[in-house]
Amino acid sequence: MVPITNFETMWQANMFQLYANAMNTSQMEINRIILGSLGRKSSNTPSRPSTPSTSNNPSNRPTPSATSFQPSPSPLLIDTLTRTLSKDRETQSLLKELFSEGQKLYEEEARRLGRSHNLAMALSYFVGSCYMVASGREPSEASLLAFQATADEALGASPAFKKLSNRERQTLYELFVHLTTLPLAGYVAALENNNPQEARVFQQLAAQLLELVLGVKPERLQFGPDGLTIR
Repeated sequence: MVPITNFETMWQANMFQLYANAMNTSQMEINRIILGSLGRKSSNTPSRPSTPSTSNNPSNRPTPSATSFQPSPSPLLIDTLTRTLSKDRETQSLLKELFSEGQKLYEEEARRLGRSHNLAMALSYFVGSCYMVASGREPSEASLLAFQATADEALGASPAFKKLSNRERQTLYELFVHLTTLPLAGYVAALENNNPQEARVFQQLAAQLLELVLGVKPERLQFGPDGLTIR
């Protein structure tokens, strides 16, 4: 656990503003596209058996490219995030280590799935992880990949998204990864320390993040064989 003092106040004052600045005008566009796509999928797509289709197997699906980007040689947001969260150098060092390790672990998993440097994959990781923390229910890998494919297709078809530069895409990509790190790491540590009160803080944080990004209450979300649906 990274010692963060007055976590909720610090989050509201700094991270929400940082998130809003980074998303800029793309935030509403992403919300509209993703939610519109989910609505069409849930209303028009017949239900499938609960057993995941082999099309969701990473080895059997083509690598998506619509939301991929060419990364810069070094991360873009870690230093900014650490300076925003704390002015204490020791805490900054701990946070930098936490964010760096979180991004490393995520990118190792993304490579395993054949989805490196893909914004839709980072969004799927963010939504799936925050959903797991907020609800206590872990989505299956097949469900996450189905949601990733939906997001990749929907965002990739958007004229507004197509205009984003590689750097802008990487900024959003890193933001989704890093916004996942704090609630996920904090929640896991709280469970390991048998601290339900601390776990609830991170559950609330994850729920707030989901609502901020998707614009709906987390309790309306559900993962299934077709990915993410809204109840």
